[in-house]
Amino acid sequence: MYIILQKVFAVVLAAECFVGITINVFISAVQIMKWKAVKSLESCDQILLCLAISRSLSLTSLSFDFIIRAYFPLTFLDLIIFSVVTLPRILLYYTSFWFTTVLCVFYCVKIANYKNRVFLYMKTRISKLVPQLIGASLLISLAFTIPFFWYFFQLHRQTLGNHFVGKVNMNNSSFEDNHRIQTIVYILGSSLPFLIFCGAVSLLIQSLWLHTRQMRRSGGSSFQDPKLEAHFSVVKSMTLFLCFQIIYFVCAICMFSLYVNFTSPWKMFIYVLACVPSGLHSSYMVYSNTKLKQAFLEMWHSFQRCI
Repeated sequence: MYIILQKVFAVVLAAECFVGITINVFISAVQIMKWKAVKSLESCDQILLCLAISRSLSLTSLSFDFIIRAYFPLTFLDLIIFSVVTLPRILLYYTSFWFTTVLCVFYCVKIANYKNRVFLYMKTRISKLVPQLIGASLLISLAFTIPFFWYFFQLHRQTLGNHFVGKVNMNNSSFEDNHRIQTIVYILGSSLPFLIFCGAVSLLIQSLWLHTRQMRRSGGSSFQDPKLEAHFSVVKSMTLFLCFQIIYFVCAICMFSLYVNFTSPWKMFIYVLACVPSGLHSSYMVYSNTKLKQAFLEMWHSFQRCI
């Protein structure tokens, strides 16, 4: 029964990763072609490009990690392989999470209406700050990954001291205690962008509520106001995005906290579930973005003509 579930989950994960990587590569290709044509990208497109590249690499790393755990679990006893597989996955997880947060904050600042001085300043400067925000996201992601690099370095010294060169025993109490500490660091590093993301969504919803109340007081037809329709569209997208992020956040924490005991089918199912938000949200971005949707339809028509 376990072998059957393992094969089923492997097939589903392969399909999810293939679709997710294909969509994100498509988004990246469209943005790169646009940049090549006009020699520049809008602020939103810059974030989408970074997010698509990060997600495609993250899905590739996640699928590779799953394959090794499911079919070659003994290879993780080699500390070098263990580090090479784990560290990029952690870094890509953080970068994907931060880029989605930057995208959410960008939409919130651009669309929401507040008279706060800081918010008004950000509204006029957010487009110019996007490169700095992307760079800061990379630096913060790298900063939260460094403790894991240091942990693997110390673990390597420990294995050398015990004369088990390149090998690590994942079942001893020392490893499990250190892993609990790393799990806490992992959760803390994930919580910061997640809280910022939730704050941006809350501000956007509050802005919509204030705008609706103002329209009702003025006696206007709030549902026919173009700005309010844009608010509703973005809030719907952000709410869906928030649900995806919650699923991704919980699954990523479970994957890391259950790192040692990767044996039961339901733990394997977490890997399958973790790939769903990235693929679905990337698909939704293509569907809701006029330029991406048009490029996709043109590519699809060209594919049909070739067939």
